[in-house]
Order: sequence, then C-alpha cells, then structure tokens
Amino acid sequence: MVPESNSPIKAQSEKTLNLASLEEISKVLGSSLDLNKLYNVILDTMLRQTRADSGSLMIYDEANTELHIKASQGIKAQIAQHARIKLGEGIAGLVAQQNQPLLLNDATIPLIKKSAARRRNVKSSLSIPLSFANKLIGVVNLNRIPGSVEFTKNDLNIISKFARESSIAIHNAKLYVAAEEKIQQLFRFNVISCALNSVLDQDAIINVLGDCIRDLFSFDIFTLMLFEDENYFLFIGSSSPILDKTKHALKKNLLLVAGSAKREVIQLNKIFIISKKIKGIKRSKKPIRPADLKSNKNAPLVSKGNMFGMLSLYSTKPDHFNEKDQQALSTLANQASVALENANLYKNLRKTYISTIKALAQAIEEKDIYTRGHSELVSYYAVAMAQALKLPAKMVEGIQIAGILHDIGKIGIPEKILSKPSQLTTAEYKIIKNHPLIGKRILDPVNFFWGETAGWLLKRRSQNKILSKHLNKNLVKKIESPLSMTLNILESTDLSDEIKTTIYHHHERYGGGGYPDGIKKNDIPVGSRILAVADTFEAMTADRPYRKAFRVKVALKLLKDCAPAQLDPVIVNLFINLVKRKWIVVK
Repeated sequence: MVPESNSPIKAQSEKTLNLASLEEISKVLGSSLDLNKLYNVILDTMLRQTRADSGSLMIYDEANTELHIKASQGIKAQIAQHARIKLGEGIAGLVAQQNQPLLLNDATIPLIKKSAARRRNVKSSLSIPLSFANKLIGVVNLNRIPGSVEFTKNDLNIISKFARESSIAIHNAKLYVAAEEKIQQLFRFNVISCALNSVLDQDAIINVLGDCIRDLFSFDIFTLMLFEDENYFLFIGSSSPILDKTKHALKKNLLLVAGSAKREVIQLNKIFIISKKIKGIKRSKKPIRPADLKSNKNAPLVSKGNMFGMLSLYSTKPDHFNEKDQQALSTLANQASVALENANLYKNLRKTYISTIKALAQAIEEKDIYTRGHSELVSYYAVAMAQALKLPAKMVEGIQIAGILHDIGKIGIPEKILSKPSQLTTAEYKIIKNHPLIGKRILDPVNFFWGETAGWLLKRRSQNKILSKHLNKNLVKKIESPLSMTLNILESTDLSDEIKTTIYHHHERYGGGGYPDGIKKNDIPVGSRILAVADTFEAMTADRPYRKAFRVKVALKLLKDCAPAQLDPVIVNLFINLVKRKWIVVK
C-alpha cells in the first residue's frame, strides 16, 4: 500500500479540495462583509479537509491579550460563548504565543493531559496559528476523538497552507469592515454635528445628545455634568429607575473626576433625570444600585481651553467599554462642546439684546415719571397670558418684546402732554393717538437678530434637503427634527412681522372704534388683544398725574367692565383667573 504522504492520487485530491475550498471562501468574502460568516466557512472547510470531529476558530483580542471563540463545531455552546484563553495558556494560548502550529497525538503527553481537550476525550489535536505580516490574528483548533485516525504531518502541512490563505482573507475582510465602520462613523458624526448645531437651546441640545448616545453606545447610565459660573448641574439618562444612593454615587464619582481635571473642589447644585425625554430607549423596572456599576468612560467638554463639563457612560458589565467607545465618546463630547458653547453665546446675546430693549424703553419712560417700569410690567403680564393660552414659543417671545416696546412711539409725543395732570383736550388726545404710528415708523427699518438667525437656519435646511437625497429617512429625521424645533422658535419673530403688528394695534377696541385702524374682534391680532388687557390693567394699578392707583380688586372689576366693548372678554377672564390663582403676581 502506498503511504499517504507519497500517494500522488491522494495529493492531487487534497490539492483540488484545497483550491475548491479557497474558491468557496473567496465567494463568501466577495459577497458578504459578515466576518462571523467568514469564520464559520473557514472552520467548516478545515474540518472537512481534515475530517476532524470537532474544532474552533479563535480570534485574538489585542486589547485584552486573549483569544475568543468566534466559530465552533462539536463544542458546547456555553463553553464556546464564554471561553477566554490568555496567551501562553493551554494548547491554543501556546500556539498563539509562539506563532507555531502544534500536532499532538499521544494522550499521555502532559500538554494534552492538562488541557480541556483531554476532558473532552480528544485523541488527536491540531492547532494552527492565523497570522498576517507576523501579527497574530487567531488560532484554529481541530480535534479527533478515540476511534478516529490520528492527524498526520501531511494534514498539518495542508491545513497550514490553507491557514495562510485564510489569514489573508480575514485580514482583508477586517480592513474592509474597519474602513466601512470608519466611513459609517464619520457619516454618523456628521449627522450628529448637523443635529446638534442646528439647535440654539441648551435643553434641546441635551435631548438631542441623549438620542445620539442611545444610538451610538451600549450603556446602562449616561451623565452630562455642566459647570455654569459657580453653578454645577448633573443630567442623568438611564433605562432603569435611578435610586437616590445611585445619584449620590454618580455625583461623588463625577466630582472627583471633574475636580481632579479642574484642579479644584466643586459642589453640585442640581440633579436632573432626563430619561423620559430620550425616545426609543428600552425601559426597565429594576433599579441600578451603585455596586452594579462595573465600568465607566469619561470625556471632558472643553471650550477655549477651559473645561466646562463632563460626558460619561456607565455599564453594569465589567470591561464593557473599549478604546473605540472612548474615541467615539470624546468625538461626541467635542461636538457637544461646540453646540453648547454656541447655545450659551446665543443665550448671552439674547440677554444683552433684551437688556438693550429694556434700556431703550426705560429711556423713553424717563420722560414721564408716572410710567417708569410700565413697559416691563406690561410685558410680564402679557407673557403670562400668552403662556396660559399655550401660544407657540415664537409668539410668546414676540409678545414679550412687543410688551417692552409697545409705547416706543411716545418718544415723539411732547412731554407736557404725557405729564399733563388734567384731562386732555381733543387736539392733545389726537396727538396721543399718533404714538402707535410713530412707533411703527421707528421700528420699520429695524430687524432683530432672530430674523438673521432664522435665515441662516433656513439656508442650512436647504443644504440638508440636498444631502437628504443620499440619506435614509431615520437619518434625515435626526437632522431635520432639531432644525425644525429651532426654526419654530425663531421664524417670524423679527420686528418686521408679528412684533411690529402687535405694537401697532394694541390700542384697537374689541368692539370697534379704537385706533389707529378701527378694526375689531378677531381682526385684531391676538398679541395686540393680550397687550391691551395688560396695558389697561397696569395703567389702572399705577399712579397717574390725574389720579391715584386703583386697588387690585377694584381694577379687576373695572377690567371686566371694559369687556367686550374695549377688551376681549376671553382674555380678560383669563387674566382675572391668573391673578386670583396667583399665577400672576401684581407688582
């Protein structure tokens, strides 16, 4: 009988099988980017080539310096799932460490005796390293049970050649998958950047950030800590209920981390739970205890070289986060830093802007000692009514500005008429009635920065529509939702539209006969009808040159008497109820 190693027929058969198997793997690699599928095809091919009874394909985890089973046959699923082999441990660990194949046939050899193979009643074992450019990829283990023919050196030679080809296939597939993942990650972060930077409100940014974290990471708790001047705030998101002791544990950990980074002792002022605002997160009724948290990653929020916050992830699983998670978290923290800084700049700009408007109103009121503070109170009352009516945020904002500037036209009215202690003459009253028109002329050329911001966002929306042709619907929604949210706040709140109109018509009468246009009922803008009630009540409860202020109770009765001839009865009743319920504090 011709020996196995010298049989030309056998050798040719094995060569044919090897080529066919390589062709099979090439097809899989060309048609799928699923590494797990490739692992299974490689192992299955090796098992068939060597007629092995069982086997496994292990991939090297460089970060943890251990081998994980990615494909197996003839091995219990539980063992395959949880097996972790350190370099140098057991047969596979030794093969991986030395990067040399190992053929073992004698069950009395100590290496087999001590190994898991012995416990599985293995007669013959063949372990081959998978490597590329002297860099370890993994190990393939093949086994035969008693009663089977032992592995030969010929088996080792054939399978080693095949292992080299398989290593190239795995290396190339990993490169391709890594490149695809990088492209997808860059694309995702571009989408996230668009979403975050389309919002100019801190609360909206935090909600978008929560959605992004949900989509990017596997976690049990995430936190966002922000430092504002001397105040520190902690926002917590989780799928599980947050116990008080867990809050305190998170707080303690974050204060230590942040304090170390900022090199100072800090105190936390407020804690907010924002889990309910994050859509699509799976809910759990089981609370997380401090001891349950096993792993954590942090990334600082930095602006102009100064740390102003911390983004953190927590998991109940040990070593749950890897270096990729840290890199992604740091990238997200950088994007959040830019968005939050922009929102803070916008908030400060808006504060400055409102302060400027108030200063202008106060300068006008300096002409009349009896009306100092009048515009600010009118604005306060008007905003309370607008919010109670659940008007859109953009309208509430417009009514606030209109309230402050509603009497700007009085700058063109002679001071002697404004301060006259006796009843006005017909001619003087006619002059007074001109102040809405004067106000309109003053404000006509003025544009608030809201209009400019809305214009920029509309341009961004136009650009996104072009980009959306290449995105799926979910990604488009992620970009468009916060953008629309911000536009809803900003659109049409410049002085060229609602604010100017509200100011111009705030002296119209609900029953008709008012000025400047004599319109009535619903033809009068709702903002103007609200301002009319606020303006009338504030005038009644303030001293005037010709009378003392009315008491609140009397003023409310007089206000009711003014409806419906002068004032909208619905808004009057609303105002009275707000005062009675102390939702409006009369000042």
